[in-house]
Formats: sequence, structure tokens, C-alpha cells
Amino acid sequence: MQRSTESGARTDAELVQRVKLTNDPEAFEELYKRYHSRILLLCNSILRDAPGNNAEDVLQDAFLAAYCKIDSFRGEAEFSTWLYRIAVNIALTRRKKMIKRDEISIDELIVASLEKSIPLPRQLGRQEVALERFPEHKLLREALERLSPDHKMMIYLRDFLGFSYKEISAVVKHDPRYCQGRHSQAMKKLKRLLGMPVE
Repeated sequence: MQRSTESGARTDAELVQRVKLTNDPEAFEELYKRYHSRILLLCNSILRDAPGNNAEDVLQDAFLAAYCKIDSFRGEAEFSTWLYRIAVNIALTRRKKMIKRDEISIDELIVASLEKSIPLPRQLGRQEVALERFPEHKLLREALERLSPDHKMMIYLRDFLGFSYKEISAVVKHDPRYCQGRHSQAMKKLKRLLGMPVE
């Protein structure tokens, strides 16, 4: 569903198209107003334990990047999901510089979280040969790549960042019960992709 702030307001898709066609600064300003607080919350969550946390800088960089890359947005996912991913990537890069760690992808961060909570099917085994052939991170990464951007974002917010459903609802502007349902759907699909039983 395309987001609009009130009855009669333009949808995200209409605003994005306006920016693409006419480079309308007011249209982009409206997108900024809609997502400013949610992107800031996301950036703060990623950078909260990093020294020199400056989520506001990441926020500005994310919107600047989105503005510069707006022509590459094809509408295959919602604008909000596309924007969240840009912000997350920038925040992760900033975090890497702050704490001097190797950069890792969103999928790898999700994998690091999920490996602790989702056991792999026994038939893949814990034996050395089986693990060498079917490393857990590879299986999870491949499964994650097959999820929709919306499902992947739900898993990232809930299972990696540890957001409550209420916090997720503040980010994606949906009811907490809706977010819980979407997360449940995402986890069921992920388990199916991993060949695991789904309750």
C-alpha cells in the first residue's frame, strides 16, 4: 500500500514520480517529512552502541543518497522499504568505521542473529563434512535472498535489531498486530525455504 499522510494527500509513488519528472524539491521535502522520524529511529538502533554515534548525519546522508538515486527506484518494493535499505547500508558503513570492523551486509547481519534462534534440519547434520558442504550462513543467506524486501525488513527489524512490534509499527506505520502478522509470515516462509517444519 502506498503511503499518504491524510485524505487527499499524494501517495509516495506520486511524489517519487514528481521528483523524477520535474525534480520537484517540495515533493521530496514531503517524503522527507513522512519518513524522517522513522529513519532516525532505525539509524539510532544500528549505531546505539558505536562510539561517536551521530544518527542525524546518517539520516541526512540517507536522504541525500535517495534523492541522487531516485531514478533507480523502479517501484518493485515500496518507497519506504527502498529508503530503509539505503539508510541501513549507510549506517552499517558508518558503524564499521566507528568500531573498526569489517563491513558486512544486511543479510549477513540477519544471518548472525538467526543462526542463534533457528536450528537447521537434522538431515543437514552437524558433522564436519555436512557443515563444510552446507554451511549454515550460506543456507540462510540463500533463503533470505528469496524473501521479498518487506519480509526481509521485518526479519531484520525484529530479529536483528530486536524491535518490539510497537517499535516496528512506528517505523513502517502499520498497526503492531499487522507487523506481528507480517513477521510471522516472513518467518514461516524462511523456515519453508530452509526445509524446516512450520508450526
